[in-house]
Amino acid sequence: MSPDKLQQHVYLNPVQMRSYLAYSNHEILIAGRGMGKSEGIIAPRVKRWAEEMPRATIIAEAATYQQHWTRTLPGVFAGLERLGWIQGRDFFVGKYAPEKLGIPKPIFRPVRTEYMIHLRTGASIVLVSHDRPGSANGLSAAAVFGDEAKFLKHDKHNNEVMPAIRGNGHIFGDASCYGALLLTSDMPVSSSAQWLLDYGDQSHQEERITAIIEIQLYVNDCKLKLRSGELSATQIKYYKDEISLNEKLLLQMRKGDPENGMDPSFYFHEASSLENYQILGASYFQRMQKDLSPFDYKTSILNHRVKQIKDGFYPFLNEDIHGYTMYDNGYLDRLGHDLDKFKKLDSRQDLDVDSSKPLDIGLDYGGNFNCLLVGQLHALEYRFLHGMHVEVPKKLKDLIYQFKEYYIHHKNKHVRFYYDHTAKQNNASNEYLYWTEVVDLLRDSTHGSWSVEAIDIGRTPSPSIRYEMWIKIHQSSDIKFKYHTIHCEHWSTSCMLAPLKQGSKGLEKDKSSERDKKLSGKRERATHYSDAGDTLAYAAIYPLISGDAYESTGLPYSIG
Repeated sequence: MSPDKLQQHVYLNPVQMRSYLAYSNHEILIAGRGMGKSEGIIAPRVKRWAEEMPRATIIAEAATYQQHWTRTLPGVFAGLERLGWIQGRDFFVGKYAPEKLGIPKPIFRPVRTEYMIHLRTGASIVLVSHDRPGSANGLSAAAVFGDEAKFLKHDKHNNEVMPAIRGNGHIFGDASCYGALLLTSDMPVSSSAQWLLDYGDQSHQEERITAIIEIQLYVNDCKLKLRSGELSATQIKYYKDEISLNEKLLLQMRKGDPENGMDPSFYFHEASSLENYQILGASYFQRMQKDLSPFDYKTSILNHRVKQIKDGFYPFLNEDIHGYTMYDNGYLDRLGHDLDKFKKLDSRQDLDVDSSKPLDIGLDYGGNFNCLLVGQLHALEYRFLHGMHVEVPKKLKDLIYQFKEYYIHHKNKHVRFYYDHTAKQNNASNEYLYWTEVVDLLRDSTHGSWSVEAIDIGRTPSPSIRYEMWIKIHQSSDIKFKYHTIHCEHWSTSCMLAPLKQGSKGLEKDKSSERDKKLSGKRERATHYSDAGDTLAYAAIYPLISGDAYESTGLPYSIG
């Protein structure tokens, strides 16, 4: 489908349209929420690649196999269907098309079809993920795309995935899209994803991309004139010559000429959600501006860059050192290719949790926002496994039931609940104290009853103690601290954005984000999550380093 035909049939917002017109060999898009990256950027690109390189292998890259099925493929499939490609007729998931359809097989066929999507042109999409070591080995691919690129590891992307683009030059080398790369993401926060922005900042191809778009628009206009049926023979020849000449120019500008020092085209762009104004509507932005803090509106909607705060409260927290992703791909494989089965996953997907051992939890409480962190000790490594939260109108009860529902298949239903003096305040929703309400909710039969070991750690340690504590934890070689980068993304973001300030009694965490009256809808970026992590770390990790421990309260009582 040519760009001018596409405009007649499918609406694309300005960012999606510029991407489609540029059709750059390399492209990175950093865009705000609601932009339609999988459906409106990746899906049209994959369709064009498949049409221009029939029987080619296209790599879908992700940090985890789970990400493919829960966040990327649903949007890509929806986008393909919006463009007229229907699953079961034009693309086939986990298998080849039926022989009776006469669709050719890919030139380079994957060993295992369950990780493949067969397209109507004979091209295939092969699912490659960083948590499947060697999943790109042996592939001879013609192009690569990846969504949520902020989770990709730069070294794995460069050393394992990109080298798989090989062995196709003699077949597809004349196509402008051969060797193509398309990465999309929302704005990275952690330093480990900074490579995406650095990569784009070094492209320096703004003028070439602008020229490509302008020439493509001119070609489209010439084609429209030809379709009008109102041209003379001389005019028809003129426009056909113009189309031919400019399409050859576009091919060269997109493909590049490495032998003569001309790199392939590279389109790096950042876009705010305002670019999708026609779809999202004025009310969406009015609501977001009202609900979000100025900081969150700038980052989540306007897509302004944000980096980990220098000299913050957690100065040695480093995703490259402390972060990990770990899913049970065997369990996910057994779910097959039914997207509905991936819509509500539980702890059976997690390979980092030992189901035979108890879980630890720490919470932060409030009328508008409640959050919880789950931890567990594994030999000499303590892991933050999962972060969960609820915001008004949901209450603390909903958070505890969320935890119980997610871990409903956890075999050892014993939980160590660590709490400090803030949990001894009354919950505004009822007459109980926060900590007693948590205990009762964990013990009740909804989503399965848990035995609870409630451990009172006393008054919240001073900010200076917690600051020094985290430095020791992050630098400890005896007990190593790790966190699941996807399940605990909100906790790590909360920490990375937590400023350090000098208070009247020494170093303090700047908690002004919690008091912002306009902060709603994105409270997980405030310091609430970091406080929940402080409680869990002070109670469950720090004693392993310092040698002190806390005794259970025993809870010899019954409420209600």
